[in-house]
Amino acid sequence: MLFVSRKGGSIDPAGFVDSDGAIYVVWKIDGNNMGHGGNCNNGVEPIEPTPIMMQKMAADGVNTDGDAFQILDRGM
Repeated sequence: MLFVSRKGGSIDPAGFVDSDGAIYVVWKIDGNNMGHGGNCNNGVEPIEPTPIMMQKMAADGVNTDGDAFQILDRGM
């Protein structure tokens, strides 16, 4: 599992229930927060990734079911 705090933290979480009843949460890893280029810039080397991640949750909606995986990045 990705250790998010070393990557800049996570922001903008959102949960949803799929049509089959599975629960998921998505969020962005905030690589911009690592300080390269100032707030919300991330334009100075080294460029940090800011992927969108997804995690399937257990039926209780609290515990995880498997590993988180990346669903989108900005094409780095």
